[in-house]
Amino acid sequence: MPDRSGNRHRPGAEKPLRPRYFISTRLNPIFHDYRFLEDISREQRYYPDSRPPSVDELRRYEGEQFARVWNELRTRGVSLKL
Repeated sequence: MPDRSGNRHRPGAEKPLRPRYFISTRLNPIFHDYRFLEDISREQRYYPDSRPPSVDELRRYEGEQFARVWNELRTRGVSLKL
């Protein structure tokens, strides 16, 4: 049966968690970095008139926020492929 977000899950199984909630509760050390990247991404998708980040800003985001997310996930055994 679908839940409010439309996700299906088996009766008795743990309900699927929304990504932001999951990150905030289970991966708290990277929550602020994840949220920053998610907000930038959302702004670019839903507000096309907003100023896109410069190449230097994107490099900084990758070197700081994304690197911290990647490293935390790697310490937990998750491998991200680019």
